[in-house]
Amino acid sequence: MLKIAVRKLKRKIERFINQRHSYDLPEVNLGWQKVGHSPVYGDQNTGTMFDPYVFESGDGFKMLVSERETGNLVLVDSIDGVHWDNKETLLYGREGKWDPVVNRGCLLFLNGVWHLWYTGQKNCISAIGYATSSNGLNFLRKSNSPVIDSANCSVMNPCVLWDRLQGKFRMWYSSGEDYEPDVICYAESLDGIHWNNRKEPVLTIRHDKLWEKYKIGGCTVVPQGNRKLVMYYIGYQNLDVARICVAYSKDGIVWMRDEENWILSPSKKSWDAHAVYKPSAIMKSGDIYLWYNGRTGCNEYIGMAKQSLVK
Repeated sequence: MLKIAVRKLKRKIERFINQRHSYDLPEVNLGWQKVGHSPVYGDQNTGTMFDPYVFESGDGFKMLVSERETGNLVLVDSIDGVHWDNKETLLYGREGKWDPVVNRGCLLFLNGVWHLWYTGQKNCISAIGYATSSNGLNFLRKSNSPVIDSANCSVMNPCVLWDRLQGKFRMWYSSGEDYEPDVICYAESLDGIHWNNRKEPVLTIRHDKLWEKYKIGGCTVVPQGNRKLVMYYIGYQNLDVARICVAYSKDGIVWMRDEENWILSPSKKSWDAHAVYKPSAIMKSGDIYLWYNGRTGCNEYIGMAKQSLVK
């Protein structure tokens, strides 16, 4: 008991020291602006809501979001991306299986079928699972085991795109420690179940950059004209201070980063005062809309930011 108490005290001191660096950089960069001064989804009533995945639906949006209290994945609706309601549980964890807790998912609609890749967690180990649905609400798992896992580390935060020209699924995902991952990896699949993993990560830390010198993880990849891909991802200055960064690629494997490539940082005396995490982005009408989970203390909710591409 004494060892546990000492370990918790050391961690508390470490977090306090780490979070003194939350404001080493301004809260926005590269033309980005946070929308409002409050979360767009989540409060003390919902508890922690984290790692959003947003997609367009009709004239509005839907958001797949992780619910800490239940360990489930839920879906909410919005017309404007700011006001969210109509919560439904999309995927439950399974007791006695490899995924009693589910979170950090992504959705893809292709040929009349909804495809869901998600993170399953058990005993501090994360792996990636796969389920499908004909109506977008009732999902059936396509495998009794993870479709991507590792004997040596955790894998999580899948982001999947369908490459129509090559006829295959492309996944970018995080790998490393379970508490926070370390690198971003890449895999390809013809059926969504069997994946060919690239041996080396496609994105790693930059030791000389304050905002991503410790770890990176939690990405979303967005096509942006001329076959260019844009990746928004988490950069960690230390274990407790995170920001959102951006990278660019023509092939999804070799990624280029600007010298000053961070876009969102924590805001002082705000609901996201200590860290900003897992981005989800959509390009619409000349603007980029981005949702993320911010943290103050142990509370995490969903916020929104915007960048105009029209000069």
